Amino acid sequence: MRRFYLYRKGEGIQRTFHLLNPKWVYARIKERKSDQVFVEREQKLELLERPDPKLPTSQWPLTKINIEAAHQMTKGEGVKIVVMDSGIDYTHREFNPSLDIRLDFNLYSDARMKTMRAPLLYRILNGREHPIKGGYNYTSNERDFWDDNRHGTAVASIISAQNHKMLGIAPQAELICYKVVDARGSGHSSRLIPALEDAINQDKPDIISFSLAYPFFSHAVHDLLEQCIERNILLIAAMGNNNAKRKKYPAATTFDNETTQLGLIAVGGTNSRNLRWNEDDTGQRTFGANIGEHIDVSAPAAAQPVALRFFNQYTMNQGTSLAAPAIAGIAALIISLFKTHQITPSVQTVHRILQKASYNEDFNPPDPTGDGVTDIFDLTLIGRHFGEVVSSEVKPPYDVNRDGEINIFDLTAVSQHFGERKGKGHTESLGFGVPDVSLALNLTQEVIDAQDAD
Repeated sequence: MRRFYLYRKGEGIQRTFHLLNPKWVYARIKERKSDQVFVEREQKLELLERPDPKLPTSQWPLTKINIEAAHQMTKGEGVKIVVMDSGIDYTHREFNPSLDIRLDFNLYSDARMKTMRAPLLYRILNGREHPIKGGYNYTSNERDFWDDNRHGTAVASIISAQNHKMLGIAPQAELICYKVVDARGSGHSSRLIPALEDAINQDKPDIISFSLAYPFFSHAVHDLLEQCIERNILLIAAMGNNNAKRKKYPAATTFDNETTQLGLIAVGGTNSRNLRWNEDDTGQRTFGANIGEHIDVSAPAAAQPVALRFFNQYTMNQGTSLAAPAIAGIAALIISLFKTHQITPSVQTVHRILQKASYNEDFNPPDPTGDGVTDIFDLTLIGRHFGEVVSSEVKPPYDVNRDGEINIFDLTAVSQHFGERKGKGHTESLGFGVPDVSLALNLTQEVIDAQDAD
Protein backbone atom coordinates (compact mmCIF):
# COMPACT_ATOMS: atom_id res chain seq x y z
CA MET A 1 0.00 0.00 0.00
CA ARG A 2 1.31 3.44 -0.91
CA ARG A 3 2.43 5.77 1.85
CA PHE A 4 1.86 9.54 1.86
CA TYR A 5 2.53 12.54 4.06
CA LEU A 6 0.81 15.90 4.54
CA TYR A 7 3.26 18.82 4.66
CA ARG A 8 2.38 22.37 5.71
CA LYS A 9 4.77 25.22 4.87
CA GLY A 10 6.57 26.51 7.93
CA GLU A 11 5.25 23.68 10.12
CA GLY A 12 6.69 20.55 8.52
CA ILE A 13 5.02 17.15 8.20
CA GLN A 14 1.63 17.13 9.91
CA ARG A 15 0.89 13.46 9.50
CA THR A 16 1.75 10.36 7.46
CA PHE A 17 -0.80 7.84 6.26
CA HIS A 18 -1.58 5.07 3.80
CA LEU A 19 -4.07 5.86 1.09
CA LEU A 20 -5.67 3.96 -1.77
CA ASN A 21 -7.00 7.05 -3.55
CA PRO A 22 -4.63 10.04 -3.26
CA LYS A 23 -6.57 11.98 -5.93
CA TRP A 24 -9.39 12.45 -3.41
CA VAL A 25 -7.03 14.20 -0.99
CA TYR A 26 -5.56 16.35 -3.77
CA ALA A 27 -9.09 17.43 -4.70
CA ARG A 28 -9.89 18.40 -1.09
CA ILE A 29 -6.70 20.45 -0.81
CA LYS A 30 -7.45 22.17 -4.11
CA GLU A 31 -10.97 23.03 -2.92
CA ARG A 32 -9.41 24.99 -0.05
CA LYS A 33 -7.30 26.90 -2.61
CA SER A 34 -4.22 26.58 -0.41
CA ASP A 35 -0.64 26.68 -1.64
CA GLN A 36 0.60 26.13 1.91
CA VAL A 37 -0.39 22.48 2.20
CA PHE A 38 0.89 19.58 0.09
CA VAL A 39 0.06 15.88 0.09
CA GLU A 40 2.92 13.90 -1.42
CA ARG A 41 3.75 10.28 -1.93
CA GLU A 42 6.82 8.89 -0.17
CA GLN A 43 9.76 8.57 -2.57
CA LYS A 44 12.54 6.07 -2.11
CA LEU A 45 16.01 7.54 -1.63
CA GLU A 46 18.77 6.13 -3.84
CA LEU A 47 22.44 6.03 -2.84
CA LEU A 48 24.49 7.13 -5.84
CA GLU A 49 27.40 4.70 -5.70
CA ARG A 50 28.72 1.77 -7.72
CA PRO A 51 30.99 -0.61 -5.73
CA ASP A 52 34.26 -1.54 -7.41
CA PRO A 53 35.93 -4.91 -6.70
CA LYS A 54 39.51 -3.67 -7.21
CA LEU A 55 41.95 -3.28 -4.32
CA PRO A 56 42.54 0.26 -3.04
CA THR A 57 45.15 2.30 -4.89
CA SER A 58 46.52 5.82 -4.51
CA GLN A 59 44.18 8.80 -4.26
CA TRP A 60 44.49 9.96 -7.87
CA PRO A 61 41.60 12.48 -7.53
CA LEU A 62 43.70 14.62 -5.17
CA THR A 63 46.29 15.09 -7.91
CA LYS A 64 43.57 16.01 -10.40
CA ILE A 65 42.27 18.84 -8.23
CA ASN A 66 45.76 20.06 -7.15
CA ILE A 67 45.12 19.67 -3.43
CA GLU A 68 48.71 19.90 -2.16
CA ALA A 69 49.09 23.59 -2.97
CA ALA A 70 45.62 24.34 -1.61
CA HIS A 71 46.34 22.80 1.79
CA GLN A 72 49.16 25.28 2.28
CA MET A 73 46.47 27.98 2.40
CA THR A 74 43.66 26.27 4.29
CA LYS A 75 42.34 22.84 5.29
CA GLY A 76 38.73 23.83 5.87
CA GLU A 77 39.00 25.34 9.35
CA GLY A 78 35.81 26.93 10.69
CA VAL A 79 33.45 25.41 8.10
CA LYS A 80 30.53 23.19 9.03
CA ILE A 81 29.31 20.52 6.57
CA VAL A 82 26.20 18.36 6.91
CA VAL A 83 26.54 14.95 5.25
CA MET A 84 23.06 13.67 4.39
CA ASP A 85 23.57 9.91 4.05
CA SER A 86 23.56 6.52 5.79
CA GLY A 87 25.58 7.65 8.81
CA ILE A 88 29.31 7.65 9.55
CA ASP A 89 31.46 5.04 11.26
CA TYR A 90 32.92 7.49 13.75
CA THR A 91 35.10 4.70 15.21
CA HIS A 92 37.16 4.47 11.99
CA ARG A 93 40.83 5.46 12.29
CA GLU A 94 40.41 8.02 9.49
CA PHE A 95 38.26 10.03 11.89
CA ASN A 96 40.29 9.02 15.00
CA PRO A 97 43.99 8.91 14.04
CA SER A 98 45.10 8.74 17.68
CA LEU A 99 42.64 6.03 18.72
CA ASP A 100 42.55 2.33 17.95
CA ILE A 101 38.96 1.16 18.29
CA ARG A 102 38.10 -2.17 16.75
CA LEU A 103 34.58 -3.51 16.81
CA ASP A 104 34.56 -7.22 15.99
CA PHE A 105 31.30 -7.84 14.14
CA ASN A 106 31.74 -11.58 14.51
CA LEU A 107 32.02 -11.57 18.32
CA TYR A 108 29.64 -8.87 19.48
CA SER A 109 25.93 -8.28 19.08
CA ASP A 110 24.59 -4.97 17.80
CA ALA A 111 23.62 -4.02 21.34
CA ARG A 112 27.10 -4.82 22.68
CA MET A 113 28.78 -2.83 19.91
CA LYS A 114 26.48 0.09 20.60
CA THR A 115 27.59 0.04 24.24
CA MET A 116 31.25 -0.04 23.17
CA ARG A 117 30.70 2.97 20.88
CA ALA A 118 28.90 4.97 23.55
CA PRO A 119 31.95 6.75 25.13
CA LEU A 120 33.17 7.98 21.74
CA LEU A 121 29.66 9.08 20.74
CA TYR A 122 29.43 11.00 24.03
CA ARG A 123 32.67 12.82 23.19
CA ILE A 124 31.35 13.77 19.75
CA LEU A 125 27.99 15.01 21.01
CA ASN A 126 29.69 17.06 23.72
CA GLY A 127 32.05 18.89 21.41
CA ARG A 128 35.32 17.09 22.20
CA GLU A 129 38.14 17.08 19.66
CA HIS A 130 36.90 15.07 16.69
CA PRO A 131 36.22 15.99 13.03
CA ILE A 132 32.62 14.82 13.46
CA LYS A 133 30.79 17.31 15.66
CA GLY A 134 27.34 15.79 15.89
CA GLY A 135 24.38 14.40 14.04
CA TYR A 136 21.14 12.52 14.32
CA ASN A 137 19.62 9.23 13.18
CA TYR A 138 16.32 9.99 11.41
CA THR A 139 15.73 6.32 10.57
CA SER A 140 15.29 5.34 14.23
CA ASN A 141 14.93 8.74 15.94
CA GLU A 142 18.01 8.52 18.17
CA ARG A 143 21.33 10.30 18.64
CA ASP A 144 23.54 7.41 17.49
CA PHE A 145 24.16 8.00 13.76
CA TRP A 146 26.65 5.15 13.31
CA ASP A 147 26.83 3.87 9.73
CA ASP A 148 25.34 0.37 9.46
CA ASN A 149 25.35 0.53 5.64
CA ARG A 150 28.89 1.79 4.67
CA HIS A 151 27.96 4.41 2.05
CA GLY A 152 28.07 7.40 4.39
CA THR A 153 31.49 6.47 5.77
CA ALA A 154 32.93 6.39 2.25
CA VAL A 155 31.38 9.78 1.45
CA ALA A 156 32.63 11.37 4.69
CA SER A 157 36.18 10.09 4.10
CA ILE A 158 36.38 12.04 0.82
CA ILE A 159 35.81 15.25 2.81
CA SER A 160 37.41 14.60 6.17
CA ALA A 161 39.87 11.67 6.23
CA GLN A 162 42.62 12.59 8.69
CA ASN A 163 45.62 11.29 6.73
CA HIS A 164 45.93 7.92 8.50
CA LYS A 165 45.99 6.11 5.14
CA MET A 166 44.02 8.58 3.01
CA LEU A 167 43.61 12.34 3.03
CA GLY A 168 40.37 14.28 2.96
CA ILE A 169 39.93 17.42 0.86
CA ALA A 170 38.92 19.50 3.88
CA PRO A 171 40.27 17.51 6.86
CA GLN A 172 39.78 20.31 9.37
CA ALA A 173 36.18 21.07 8.44
CA GLU A 174 33.51 20.08 10.98
CA LEU A 175 31.17 17.28 9.92
CA ILE A 176 27.60 16.81 11.07
CA CYS A 177 25.97 13.53 10.08
CA TYR A 178 22.28 13.24 9.26
CA LYS A 179 21.46 9.56 8.89
CA VAL A 180 18.43 9.31 6.57
CA VAL A 181 19.18 5.88 5.04
CA ASP A 182 19.16 2.61 6.98
CA ALA A 183 21.37 -0.51 6.94
CA ARG A 184 19.71 -1.87 3.79
CA GLY A 185 20.24 1.36 1.91
CA SER A 186 16.55 2.13 2.25
CA GLY A 187 15.26 5.63 2.90
CA HIS A 188 12.34 7.87 2.03
CA SER A 189 11.97 11.50 1.06
CA SER A 190 9.98 12.25 4.21
CA ARG A 191 13.15 11.70 6.26
CA LEU A 192 14.81 14.57 4.45
CA ILE A 193 12.15 16.99 5.73
CA PRO A 194 12.95 16.91 9.49
CA ALA A 195 16.65 16.71 8.63
CA LEU A 196 16.50 19.89 6.53
CA GLU A 197 14.41 21.58 9.23
CA ASP A 198 17.11 20.78 11.81
CA ALA A 199 19.80 22.13 9.46
CA ILE A 200 17.89 25.39 9.07
CA ASN A 201 16.85 25.90 12.69
CA GLN A 202 19.54 24.18 14.79
CA ASP A 203 22.86 23.21 13.23
CA LYS A 204 23.00 26.02 10.62
CA PRO A 205 25.83 24.54 8.49
CA ASP A 206 27.70 26.27 5.71
CA ILE A 207 27.20 23.32 3.32
CA ILE A 208 24.86 20.35 2.93
CA SER A 209 26.14 17.48 0.77
CA PHE A 210 23.70 15.03 -0.86
CA SER A 211 25.10 11.79 -2.31
CA LEU A 212 21.60 10.41 -2.69
CA ALA A 213 18.61 11.10 -4.88
CA TYR A 214 14.90 10.65 -5.35
CA PRO A 215 13.15 10.40 -8.75
CA PHE A 216 10.37 13.03 -8.71
CA PHE A 217 9.87 16.65 -7.74
CA SER A 218 8.76 17.26 -4.14
CA HIS A 219 7.04 20.51 -3.12
CA ALA A 220 7.96 19.96 0.53
CA VAL A 221 11.66 19.34 -0.06
CA HIS A 222 11.78 22.18 -2.61
CA ASP A 223 10.37 24.59 -0.01
CA LEU A 224 13.02 23.59 2.54
CA LEU A 225 15.89 23.69 0.03
CA GLU A 226 14.84 27.25 -0.83
CA GLN A 227 14.86 28.15 2.86
CA CYS A 228 18.38 26.72 3.18
CA ILE A 229 19.67 28.92 0.37
CA GLU A 230 17.92 31.97 1.83
CA ARG A 231 19.90 31.28 5.03
CA ASN A 232 23.15 31.10 3.05
CA ILE A 233 23.53 27.31 3.21
CA LEU A 234 25.20 25.97 0.07
CA LEU A 235 23.55 22.81 -1.33
CA ILE A 236 25.66 20.30 -3.25
CA ALA A 237 23.99 17.29 -4.89
CA ALA A 238 25.14 14.38 -7.06
CA MET A 239 23.71 14.06 -10.59
CA GLY A 240 23.22 10.26 -10.47
CA ASN A 241 24.71 7.20 -12.17
CA ASN A 242 22.27 6.17 -14.91
CA ASN A 243 24.68 7.08 -17.72
CA ALA A 244 21.88 9.08 -19.30
CA LYS A 245 20.26 12.48 -19.60
CA ARG A 246 18.02 11.94 -16.60
CA LYS A 247 16.80 14.16 -13.79
CA LYS A 248 17.50 13.12 -10.23
CA TYR A 249 16.46 15.25 -7.29
CA PRO A 250 17.60 17.28 -5.41
CA ALA A 251 20.31 17.91 -8.06
CA ALA A 252 17.68 18.74 -10.71
CA THR A 253 15.75 21.15 -8.45
CA THR A 254 15.05 24.51 -10.10
CA PHE A 255 14.04 27.80 -8.52
CA ASP A 256 12.21 30.77 -10.04
CA ASN A 257 14.85 33.18 -8.78
CA GLU A 258 18.18 32.98 -10.62
CA THR A 259 20.06 34.13 -7.51
CA THR A 260 18.49 31.33 -5.49
CA GLN A 261 19.43 28.82 -8.21
CA LEU A 262 23.10 29.60 -7.63
CA GLY A 263 22.74 28.20 -4.12
CA LEU A 264 22.41 24.66 -5.51
CA ILE A 265 25.35 22.96 -7.23
CA ALA A 266 24.63 19.84 -9.32
CA VAL A 267 27.74 17.68 -9.59
CA GLY A 268 28.64 15.39 -12.47
CA GLY A 269 31.44 12.81 -12.55
CA THR A 270 34.71 12.43 -14.46
CA ASN A 271 37.36 9.76 -14.89
CA SER A 272 41.15 9.97 -14.64
CA ARG A 273 41.34 11.42 -18.18
CA ASN A 274 39.03 14.33 -17.26
CA LEU A 275 36.29 12.89 -19.44
CA ARG A 276 32.81 12.03 -18.22
CA TRP A 277 32.82 8.86 -16.14
CA ASN A 278 30.74 6.34 -18.06
CA GLU A 279 32.14 2.89 -17.52
CA ASP A 280 32.15 0.11 -14.97
CA ASP A 281 34.23 -3.01 -14.47
CA THR A 282 31.98 -5.15 -16.74
CA GLY A 283 32.68 -2.95 -19.77
CA GLN A 284 28.95 -2.75 -20.52
CA ARG A 285 28.74 0.98 -19.72
CA THR A 286 25.36 0.68 -18.06
CA PHE A 287 26.62 2.92 -15.25
CA GLY A 288 28.01 6.40 -15.58
CA ALA A 289 27.53 10.01 -14.60
CA ASN A 290 24.23 11.51 -15.68
CA ILE A 291 24.20 14.57 -17.92
CA GLY A 292 21.72 17.41 -18.27
CA GLU A 293 21.40 21.14 -18.62
CA HIS A 294 21.31 21.56 -14.85
CA ILE A 295 24.88 20.28 -14.30
CA ASP A 296 27.18 22.90 -12.77
CA VAL A 297 30.60 21.31 -12.18
CA SER A 298 32.16 17.85 -12.07
CA ALA A 299 34.57 15.95 -9.85
CA PRO A 300 36.29 12.54 -9.96
CA ALA A 301 33.74 9.70 -9.87
CA ALA A 302 35.75 6.80 -11.32
CA ALA A 303 37.04 4.05 -9.00
CA GLN A 304 39.01 5.49 -6.07
CA PRO A 305 39.87 4.47 -2.50
CA VAL A 306 37.46 5.27 0.34
CA ALA A 307 37.13 4.33 4.00
CA LEU A 308 35.13 1.17 4.74
CA ARG A 309 33.20 0.88 8.00
CA PHE A 310 34.47 -2.62 8.84
CA PHE A 311 37.64 -3.03 10.94
CA ASN A 312 39.23 0.30 9.93
CA GLN A 313 39.49 -0.99 6.37
CA TYR A 314 39.43 0.64 2.93
CA THR A 315 37.88 -0.27 -0.39
CA MET A 316 37.41 1.05 -3.93
CA ASN A 317 34.20 2.77 -4.93
CA GLN A 318 32.89 4.81 -7.84
CA GLY A 319 29.93 7.01 -8.64
CA THR A 320 28.75 10.59 -8.40
CA SER A 321 28.29 9.84 -4.69
CA LEU A 322 32.02 10.52 -4.45
CA ALA A 323 31.98 13.57 -6.72
CA ALA A 324 29.50 15.52 -4.56
CA PRO A 325 31.55 15.37 -1.32
CA ALA A 326 34.66 16.29 -3.32
CA ILE A 327 32.96 19.53 -4.39
CA ALA A 328 31.68 20.00 -0.83
CA GLY A 329 35.27 19.73 0.40
CA ILE A 330 36.51 22.23 -2.19
CA ALA A 331 33.69 24.64 -1.32
CA ALA A 332 34.68 24.29 2.34
CA LEU A 333 38.23 25.37 1.52
CA ILE A 334 36.90 28.45 -0.31
CA ILE A 335 34.59 29.40 2.56
CA SER A 336 37.36 28.76 5.11
CA LEU A 337 39.73 31.13 3.33
CA PHE A 338 37.05 33.82 3.37
CA LYS A 339 36.41 33.25 7.09
CA THR A 340 40.09 33.65 7.97
CA HIS A 341 39.62 37.23 6.76
CA GLN A 342 36.40 37.65 8.78
CA ILE A 343 34.27 37.51 5.63
CA THR A 344 31.20 35.30 5.24
CA PRO A 345 30.76 34.70 1.50
CA SER A 346 27.36 34.27 -0.10
CA VAL A 347 26.53 30.89 -1.60
CA GLN A 348 26.35 32.65 -4.97
CA THR A 349 29.96 33.86 -4.62
CA VAL A 350 31.20 30.34 -3.80
CA HIS A 351 29.26 28.90 -6.74
CA ARG A 352 30.79 31.38 -9.20
CA ILE A 353 34.33 30.75 -7.93
CA LEU A 354 33.86 26.99 -8.32
CA GLN A 355 32.62 27.33 -11.88
CA LYS A 356 35.37 29.79 -12.83
CA ALA A 357 37.99 27.36 -11.49
CA SER A 358 36.41 24.42 -13.35
CA TYR A 359 37.39 25.20 -16.92
CA ASN A 360 39.00 22.07 -18.34
CA GLU A 361 41.25 22.99 -21.25
CA ASP A 362 42.09 19.32 -21.87
CA PHE A 363 38.48 18.30 -22.48
CA ASN A 364 37.46 17.71 -26.06
CA PRO A 365 34.31 15.89 -27.19
CA PRO A 366 35.02 12.80 -29.36
CA ASP A 367 35.55 14.03 -32.91
CA PRO A 368 36.78 11.23 -35.22
CA THR A 369 36.42 13.40 -38.35
CA GLY A 370 38.44 16.21 -36.78
CA ASP A 371 36.11 18.96 -38.03
CA GLY A 372 35.73 20.56 -34.59
CA VAL A 373 32.22 19.39 -33.78
CA THR A 374 30.73 16.05 -32.67
CA ASP A 375 28.03 15.45 -35.29
CA ILE A 376 26.43 13.01 -37.77
CA PHE A 377 29.64 12.78 -39.80
CA ASP A 378 31.42 11.26 -36.80
CA LEU A 379 28.66 8.67 -36.43
CA THR A 380 28.85 7.90 -40.14
CA LEU A 381 32.61 7.45 -40.04
CA ILE A 382 32.37 5.01 -37.14
CA GLY A 383 29.53 3.19 -38.91
CA ARG A 384 31.76 2.52 -41.93
CA HIS A 385 34.22 0.61 -39.74
CA PHE A 386 31.62 -1.06 -37.50
CA GLY A 387 32.77 -4.42 -36.15
CA GLU A 388 36.40 -3.95 -37.15
CA VAL A 389 39.27 -4.57 -34.77
CA VAL A 390 41.64 -1.64 -34.34
CA SER A 391 44.81 -2.10 -36.39
CA SER A 392 47.27 -0.01 -38.36
CA GLU A 393 44.61 0.35 -41.08
CA VAL A 394 41.89 1.50 -38.66
CA LYS A 395 43.10 4.55 -36.80
CA PRO A 396 42.40 4.76 -33.02
CA PRO A 397 40.25 7.94 -33.16
CA TYR A 398 37.41 5.83 -34.57
CA ASP A 399 37.68 3.63 -31.48
CA VAL A 400 36.34 6.32 -29.17
CA ASN A 401 36.15 4.16 -26.04
CA ARG A 402 39.54 2.53 -26.75
CA ASP A 403 38.41 -1.06 -26.27
CA GLY A 404 40.17 -2.28 -29.43
CA GLU A 405 37.05 -2.61 -31.58
CA ILE A 406 34.78 -0.25 -33.52
CA ASN A 407 31.38 -1.09 -32.03
CA ILE A 408 28.12 0.17 -30.53
CA PHE A 409 29.96 1.67 -27.56
CA ASP A 410 31.80 4.06 -29.86
CA LEU A 411 28.51 5.20 -31.40
CA THR A 412 27.10 5.68 -27.90
CA ALA A 413 30.13 7.71 -26.80
CA VAL A 414 29.70 10.07 -29.76
CA SER A 415 25.92 10.33 -29.25
CA GLN A 416 26.41 11.40 -25.65
CA HIS A 417 28.36 14.44 -26.85
CA PHE A 418 26.31 15.12 -29.98
CA GLY A 419 26.34 18.75 -31.05
CA GLU A 420 29.25 19.75 -28.81
CA ARG A 421 32.12 21.77 -30.22
CA LYS A 422 35.77 21.82 -29.34
CA GLY A 423 37.32 24.95 -27.96
CA LYS A 424 37.28 27.24 -24.98
CA GLY A 425 33.93 28.23 -23.52
CA HIS A 426 31.99 25.04 -24.13
CA THR A 427 33.40 22.94 -21.32
CA GLU A 428 32.38 25.43 -18.65
CA SER A 429 28.75 25.57 -19.80
CA LEU A 430 28.58 21.78 -20.02
CA GLY A 431 29.93 21.33 -16.50
CA PHE A 432 32.58 18.79 -17.44
CA GLY A 433 35.38 20.79 -15.86
CA VAL A 434 36.90 19.64 -12.57
CA PRO A 435 37.79 22.52 -10.22
CA ASP A 436 41.48 23.22 -9.70
CA VAL A 437 41.46 23.87 -5.95
CA SER A 438 44.61 25.98 -5.97
CA LEU A 439 43.11 28.16 -8.71
CA ALA A 440 39.83 28.39 -6.78
CA LEU A 441 41.65 29.64 -3.68
CA ASN A 442 43.65 32.15 -5.72
CA LEU A 443 40.38 33.45 -7.17
CA THR A 444 38.99 33.60 -3.63
CA GLN A 445 42.00 35.64 -2.51
CA GLU A 446 41.37 38.05 -5.38
CA VAL A 447 37.80 38.58 -4.18
CA ILE A 448 39.04 39.11 -0.61
CA ASP A 449 41.68 41.60 -1.73
CA ALA A 450 39.09 43.51 -3.76
CA GLN A 451 36.77 43.74 -0.74
CA ASP A 452 39.65 44.88 1.49
CA ALA A 453 40.54 47.57 -1.04
CA ASP A 454 36.97 48.89 -0.94
